[in-house]
Order: sequence, then structure tokens, then C-alpha cells
Amino acid sequence: MKLLITLTIIIGIVWGFTHPRVESVKVKAYTVSNITPSVTPSPTPLPLHSEIMIEVIRIWGEKPPAEILKILECFNSESEFKFNAINAKNRNKSVDFGPAQINSVHTKRFGNKFKTDWKENLRVAKQIYDEQGLKPWYGKRCS
Repeated sequence: MKLLITLTIIIGIVWGFTHPRVESVKVKAYTVSNITPSVTPSPTPLPLHSEIMIEVIRIWGEKPPAEILKILECFNSESEFKFNAINAKNRNKSVDFGPAQINSVHTKRFGNKFKTDWKENLRVAKQIYDEQGLKPWYGKRCS
């Protein structure tokens, strides 16, 4: 009896796969023209504070560890490593941008990219640092 039931089930399964039920469905067709598919870019992930710190260490890598630590402390006191930090409270009406708080007075020399690109902000900071040390930065831990 069990064999008969098992055979019936197997035959039913095989029959279902080899002879699928076809139902005809009437669907009204619509023609759509002039549609261009677009791709929505996925959002760029925001950098973590640790990523910004690692980039500082990478850029200043040839400096002694104590000096790199001082730079990290300075940038932390300036922006808390916020990639999009903006300070518009300067006495001379200039604005500071990014994790290194690069002042807008440097736009003429370095362009505008450092204002929105945090890695470029750190590269510009390195150039300024190589010329002047930490003198341009006024954070609590920069002196």
C-alpha cells in the first residue's frame, strides 16, 4: 500500500513537471516609449573617525610617532575628526573646512576641493604643515 501511494506521488510530480497546466490569461498590452533607464548611485559611505585617523597616519607616516600623535590631537581638538566639519566663526569672516579645518583663505592656492573632499583636506593640511608646522591651527591641543 505504501509503495502504491509513493508511486502515485512520484508519478504526479513527474506529470506536473512534464505537463504543466497552461492557463490563458488575456492582458491588455501597453506601449511605453521614451523611457531611459537610470541608475541611482548607492550613497557613498561616510568615513569613520578611525578612517580619518588612519589617513592622517598614512600621510604623515615619515614623521616621528610623537609628532603624528600631536597632529592627531590637534585635528581632534579642531574638528573631532568630523569629515564635514565647518567653522564659520572666524573673526576675519573666513571659514574652516574638513577634519583639518583648512581655512578658506587657502582656496586661491589649493582650489575648492579641500572644502568637500576630506582626503584632499588632509593632503592640503600636510602641505601647510610642512611649511609652517602647527602654527596655522588654533585648537586647544595644537600648540
